[in-house]
Amino acid sequence: MRKQHGPDLTRKVKPISRCVTCHGRGVTRGVFYEMECGTCAGTGWVDHATGQAMPAEDLVFTLSHRLLHLEQQLATLQRMQPYESSNRRGPHGSHRTGD
Repeated sequence: MRKQHGPDLTRKVKPISRCVTCHGRGVTRGVFYEMECGTCAGTGWVDHATGQAMPAEDLVFTLSHRLLHLEQQLATLQRMQPYESSNRRGPHGSHRTGD
């Protein structure tokens, strides 16, 4: 166990999930118009453990961390794809196809 003195100075990523009331849209359908969802405060995301709205600064930090992670995954997948190009030139780079 690590000794710790003072407050923790690193921000933790909190697990989030889509709001079950508005299904992640941030608005609920009223009789005549759409209203801001009261469960998630119009963000579409709630704290996974409690199911309640998160403060805006925690939500922004969590979503930016999630976006960064997904961008890194996308870059990795793009590097792993084999290079494909259309080789219509035929042997020795000429336009002759042998017909």
